[in-house]
Amino acid sequence: MRQGDAHDVVQETFLAAFDGGLSAFRGEAGLRAWLSGILVNRVRKLRRCRLRRHARSLDAATQTPAAATSSGRSPATEVEQRIDVAAMLDALSPEYREVIVLRELHGMSYSQMGQVLGIPERTAETRLTRARRVLRERFAGYFE
Repeated sequence: MRQGDAHDVVQETFLAAFDGGLSAFRGEAGLRAWLSGILVNRVRKLRRCRLRRHARSLDAATQTPAAATSSGRSPATEVEQRIDVAAMLDALSPEYREVIVLRELHGMSYSQMGQVLGIPERTAETRLTRARRVLRERFAGYFE
C-alpha cells in the first residue's frame, strides 16, 4: 500500500467514525479496537477495488538519514529488512496477514483481534498460529 493510500484510508476511517458511525460505538470493545475494525474494513475494500498490483513505495525508507538509524543499522539494511517483511506479508493469505499485522505490529490480544476482525477469539489465535507456521516453512532459511 502506498503512503498516500494509507493516509486516505486513515482519513476515511475517521470520517466513517464521525459521520454517523460514532453513534454505533457501544463501548463493548475499546475505542482502539472499534476504530481498528473500521480501518481493517476500509483496507479490505481498497484491496478489493484494485484490479492490478501496484509497486510498493519506499518513500518512508528513503527518508532516513544517510548515517546509521536509531536502531544502529545502516539505512540500506533497514530498507532491505522492510522489503523482506513486505515480501513475507505478501506471501500470506489476507486472513493470515491481518492477524500477523494486528498482533506483531499493533500488539493486540487475541480478544482485540477477534473484535477487530469480527471473528471468535479462538479463531484469531488459530489463524495466528497457522500464519506463523506458514512463515517459518516458507522462509526457513531467512530465520537461520
